[in-house]
Amino acid sequence: MLAVKAIFAGTFDPPTLGHWEIIQRAHPLFEKLYVVLALNSVKNPLLSVSEREEVLKKLISDAGLKNKCEVLSSSELVAQLSQKLKVDYLVRGVRSGKDLEHELPMSVANEILSQGMTTILIPSTKESTFVSSTLVREIHGLGGDVSAFVPKVVSDFLKSKIKPKKPSKNTKGKKK
Repeated sequence: MLAVKAIFAGTFDPPTLGHWEIIQRAHPLFEKLYVVLALNSVKNPLLSVSEREEVLKKLISDAGLKNKCEVLSSSELVAQLSQKLKVDYLVRGVRSGKDLEHELPMSVANEILSQGMTTILIPSTKESTFVSSTLVREIHGLGGDVSAFVPKVVSDFLKSKIKPKKPSKNTKGKKK
């Protein structure tokens, strides 16, 4: 039997319950699931690459998935990485029609660039359909509690390592 491997790539900044849900739903489908931190120079990250790796590795280890999932980071195109790792599948989570509009053309591009990689789209559940890393960064940055949107490991990490910015005082109504 051929080894069936897949990549689940994202910036994971920070990893959310939605990301974790996709990992949990995808890993049983494959012998090996590579969780790939895609390095994106355009985004201004909340967590460093090493911090994201640390949190993802802890999540995977705590869930007993170290033999099934491996965390990597890469600045390469996913299609190039898939050829190096001999991976035939790319897993993507889809929360909405907007995500689908983005993922369908990307799946075609990845298939062409990788010479055959198949994208598997996993729809989010109703519990995580609204969760995004952007939402989590905004809530955390304003001092809010993100524990309802991220795994406990991530929430604990954010509380211990990164202090939210203090909101600026509202000057409305004050005389100059």
